Amino acid sequence: METQKTPLEIHIQDYELNTMLLFKPSRRFYESVGINKKRFWQLVRGTKKPLTEETNNLSKMLKVPFTELM
Repeated sequence: METQKTPLEIHIQDYELNTMLLFKPSRRFYESVGINKKRFWQLVRGTKKPLTEETNNLSKMLKVPFTELM
């Protein structure tokens, strides 16, 4: 049985499909978003819920509407 993907996971997958590049966040990315690597991947997997500020920062960095990441 396939698990449902998180909105963040879907946008990362779309990025990879559109650019043919792996999404590999840099230290600068994490600093800009204001979260660490562990927290980011918890959000991607859906084991943690993002805070409003994190969603807002991710929305800006990934250039997707805030509502699409909720």
